[in-house]
Amino acid sequence: MPLKPKKIKERLEPFKKDPQMAYYVASSILKQRWPEAEPYIMKDPLYAYNYALRVLNRVRWPEAEPYIKKDPVQWETYRFNLIK
Repeated sequence: MPLKPKKIKERLEPFKKDPQMAYYVASSILKQRWPEAEPYIMKDPLYAYNYALRVLNRVRWPEAEPYIKKDPVQWETYRFNLIK
């Protein structure tokens, strides 16, 4: 009996809890939002900022702002680029 091919979400599941990998999957593979991974991405200021910039297309991400504020450099860059 042949094996069933895995669905894309099943293949990506192991990556969603790692902010760096989740950002990479959303930005480079899915090329769209990955809501299931967002709670993990937002906890890393660098990847939260980049996710808002590149995946959310320069749209503010208010849920992630408390985490981004923890890194002064990322927060200033986020404010400059996304908060007008």
